[in-house]
Amino acid sequence: MAEATGLTRVTTLHVVRGIALYAKRRRVLSVDHIDAGGAVQEKTVIANAVFPDAGSPVTTWLMVKSPAKVLVPGLPEVIGTQWGNGGDRICARTGMPELST
Repeated sequence: MAEATGLTRVTTLHVVRGIALYAKRRRVLSVDHIDAGGAVQEKTVIANAVFPDAGSPVTTWLMVKSPAKVLVPGLPEVIGTQWGNGGDRICARTGMPELST
């Protein structure tokens, strides 16, 4: 639905390596584009807004990396702190009685 507006584009097979702030508050992304054959091409993408959807570890890494290099000014200092695994847990229950058939 977002793409149908003509105001956005969703792209696949791209790996964002860094985010920087450009003139007029636009974002500059350093990107690796991986084609279907596995070849990598480095690209620069300029956008008005970016919505990272790289999973918790990679999105956090991008946000922590950027202020460390002073690329995106104004990000809160707390970005990258108190990070967790998103609550994924595996539990096992032992000592359960066997069911009779």
